[in-house]
Amino acid sequence: MSGYWWRPASAIIGVFPAYPPYKEAEITAAESQSLDLQSALKVNVTDLLGRELPLEEYLGEGPCLISLIRHFGCISCAEYVEHFVPVIDQLRGLGINIVFIGNGKYPAIEGFIKKRGLEGKQVSVLTEPSLKLHAYLGLKRSVASVLSINSVKNAIRAYREGFRNKAIEGSNFQQSGIVFLNSQREILYHHRSECMGDNPFGEEVLKMVQEILKEQS
Repeated sequence: MSGYWWRPASAIIGVFPAYPPYKEAEITAAESQSLDLQSALKVNVTDLLGRELPLEEYLGEGPCLISLIRHFGCISCAEYVEHFVPVIDQLRGLGINIVFIGNGKYPAIEGFIKKRGLEGKQVSVLTEPSLKLHAYLGLKRSVASVLSINSVKNAIRAYREGFRNKAIEGSNFQQSGIVFLNSQREILYHHRSECMGDNPFGEEVLKMVQEILKEQS
């Protein structure tokens, strides 16, 4: 059904004005105090082979950029990863470990890697279906966030770029987010998506990382 759901959207492509790739939704210092990072790091995540380990075991020793996507078939997540792939090598060159985390069943990871051009890239792709991790990191989950006008605008933008909504492989109501941690596992940056497609794209992520590293040098 999800594939057909988006067909009517093609009829209204161009009706809405252009919507920015993302809007500022970073968590303030006060809000970040409610995030439970330590609990998040202990949540078991599953890899491509079905192995379950605490998230902290997959983060490596240096700084780590964690991208929590929606479900593996999401049209907006396809768009996000497509724009992220070109900067992966640059981020890795800065010593940044990269982890993508979905929330579907682990067999969907293989198809996601192939479809999104992540084969051969130095990234980890994991999943956490219970959504505990997303909750600990303060990410939004609601029907309204999926059906909002901004979600529709962003989905149309992705549709016009050639992306399509595939089978729902995870929670359709869970929103995405980005967390950048330093080597001491402190949060340097946290973005919480307010709706579908509300994420900074690859170049913005790279610029953010470069600016933070420069400030800390």
